[in-house]
Amino acid sequence: MAITIILDYDYAMKPFVLITLVLITLAQRIEAQDFSAAVTANERGDYKTALKHLRPLAENGFAKAQALLGAMYAQGRGVPQDSKEAIKWFRKGIEQGNHWAQHNLGYM
Repeated sequence: MAITIILDYDYAMKPFVLITLVLITLAQRIEAQDFSAAVTANERGDYKTALKHLRPLAENGFAKAQALLGAMYAQGRGVPQDSKEAIKWFRKGIEQGNHWAQHNLGYM
């Protein structure tokens, strides 16, 4: 009887696992699109738009966004130049293994 309960539980969990994976995939695509929009805006000098996309991503732990936001603070692009704020964002990116953030922090 215990085996039947375990099998039923596993069977019942499959849709939840599938739904979770789909939601994670969608969230990653949205992050990637927002990051891409931020990079494009940054490259054309539209820092206000870049920050609009970057800040929420960075605050939610997207390492690439943290590294780019750190670079924007380090160079004063769209924000007042602020080494402390740049270091904060670089460190957050480094904690997640972003090598670009580590390189930029070392360069400072």
